[in-house]
Amino acid sequence: MSRQTVLLNNEALARLITEREVKQWLLARRLGIDRKTVSRWISGRTQRISKDNLTRLCDILEIGESTIVVGDRLEALGTREDRWEAARKLHEQDLIEIVGPSGNWELAESLVKSTIDPDMPAGLLSKLYLLLARVYHYMRSAEDFRRCAEISMRYAEQVSDEYMYMQARLCLATSLLMVANLRESAEHYEGCLETPELFTAKALAASLSNLSSVFHQLGEYDKALDHCNLALQAWSKLRPSMSHTTALYLRAQIAIELSMEREAGEAIEQCMQMAQKIRYQRIANLAVMLQADLLSLQENHVQAVSTVEEGLVLLAETPRVSQISMEFAARALRRAGRLEEAARILENMDENEEQFGFEVASGNMERARLALALDDQSSARQLAGEASRQFADMGASGRCVSGLPLEHYRRLGDS
Repeated sequence: MSRQTVLLNNEALARLITEREVKQWLLARRLGIDRKTVSRWISGRTQRISKDNLTRLCDILEIGESTIVVGDRLEALGTREDRWEAARKLHEQDLIEIVGPSGNWELAESLVKSTIDPDMPAGLLSKLYLLLARVYHYMRSAEDFRRCAEISMRYAEQVSDEYMYMQARLCLATSLLMVANLRESAEHYEGCLETPELFTAKALAASLSNLSSVFHQLGEYDKALDHCNLALQAWSKLRPSMSHTTALYLRAQIAIELSMEREAGEAIEQCMQMAQKIRYQRIANLAVMLQADLLSLQENHVQAVSTVEEGLVLLAETPRVSQISMEFAARALRRAGRLEEAARILENMDENEEQFGFEVASGNMERARLALALDDQSSARQLAGEASRQFADMGASGRCVSGLPLEHYRRLGDS
């Protein structure tokens, strides 16, 4: 009979051992186990701990079990049957919407990984790896996102589950979007949309949103706007969700870039209202920088700067801030003549290790605009050329410039 195990809070255990300066080798000796086991508990490579080891570990550390155990709502235990049942419950419940408001994606990752058993039916494994892929999406871990999507596709193919295969392929398309492999991403999205009968209403809305984002990054603004409008029509038939707020955020972003001031203001207001309603504070905080960008477009520079300052305070406490949001702030400051502050924000973006292809190219184009504002035409040409090469590499010819950089804003139909 299998020993009963519980889900370990690896981060809490690691923090406790660090704070108390506990030696791993000594802890392993007192527990009577291999030191590698303790190392795996701390690193997170082992997600579960036997009840016997948990009891002895807590006695040694003089703590209650709840201190280092995840009290997950599924009450998943270590027997194969319980793990399989927990896996089914994880799939049935909308874990993404449950965890999303708190932003504790590390917990979500632990919950999913702790239920995966290689001996599970391929269909169930496909569902779990799809769920894990979605978690990695929110963690902005592009490589893990793609890997899990591809694993989910393989398992779905084994059992000829067309629906799960399509869902996983959509995740693959989104992972390619993250790293600016835009044309391949668009091909996967459009390929999936050829079989609309396989889509749930939510999957259709999400796919249209993501394809809109692909076209936006490519600089194909008419297609981006059309698909975003279709996505919002689809989302309007569903209950409010994080994905719906993200679609509204994208709508505002596209509208600002196309100088559609009224539409941008409406989308920002709707995004923030829905975010507050579903307690999705992250997107509400990010939308503050969109407001600053819109105010800058309207040449209300004093209020734009004030909004940037408010936003920087909020974003300091916001997990996984996209670099595009910081670019909004730099752009508003540049247009207000606060060039040194804009430069500092762009410098801080350089130090961030989580930038992806589009963010890098877009950031370089904004650096070119800043150089031009500083009357450094040579640097402006060089940076604009570098950004254009990066955009060209990802197929975004609509964003390339020849010579000096253009202002961010344009009109629909501009070349």
